[in-house]
Amino acid sequence: MSRLERPLSLVPFGYLLVSRIRSPLELAYLAGSSWVPAWWLLVRLGEMGPFEALIHFAAGYVAFISCYEMGYLTNDSWDARRSSDGRQRIAFRVTPAYAAIFVAIRVSAWLAVGIGTGWIGQPAWLFGYLALAAVFTLHNAIQAPGLRIATFLQLSLLRFLLPIVGGLQASTYLIALSVAFLFYSTFRLLSYLDSKDLLRMSGRKSGRFLLAFVAIEAPLALYLCLLVRSSVIAEMLVYYCLLYAVIALRDVSSAAAATD
Repeated sequence: MSRLERPLSLVPFGYLLVSRIRSPLELAYLAGSSWVPAWWLLVRLGEMGPFEALIHFAAGYVAFISCYEMGYLTNDSWDARRSSDGRQRIAFRVTPAYAAIFVAIRVSAWLAVGIGTGWIGQPAWLFGYLALAAVFTLHNAIQAPGLRIATFLQLSLLRFLLPIVGGLQASTYLIALSVAFLFYSTFRLLSYLDSKDLLRMSGRKSGRFLLAFVAIEAPLALYLCLLVRSSVIAEMLVYYCLLYAVIALRDVSSAAAATD
């Protein structure tokens, strides 16, 4: 298997298999926790037949995993190596040539699905991937483990929604997001917190932490404004940023007074 890992990893979904799926049970859990529910949402909310929904999901998932695996590769080849607790997930070296082929295959797959289905002309689909790119960039750039909770939560919601958003009507986006949050992202987040030993965080009540945490959620907040066709979420984002900025300034003033 080790000899096949490198060529297999070049194929969309292949990198996920060799870097994160370690057993048939883990693959079954992935299918049961996200693929089957997403397919059912296409049946119920997209008003498709079971086979049509399966085709839509397969196309949507190829486009999604092609983009998501580029984030995985960045995480594994760069971010993990600069972090003390980074995990070595692949057994081969990532060379510039490998990375170029890897990216070219995935960009081509994403474009083929987007253009072939016409989804690339849908703002909800196109801007969803812009949000995904922004969040994954933030996730790999931020080093503070506590703040990465904000990016991880956004990634999990987008991971559930993006494979199916092209087949949904605008009026059903909020239902799909609610399902993702209640039954998928919550448990993903708990697993993440446990794996990073973040169930207890010092400094999480500070104004600086609260401000940074909310500001990091801007990509998903702005994407949700597009989905629900309302600026209310963006307005709340600004409000909470201002609120926590005031608290952060108060913390700084209190710390300065204590040192005098």
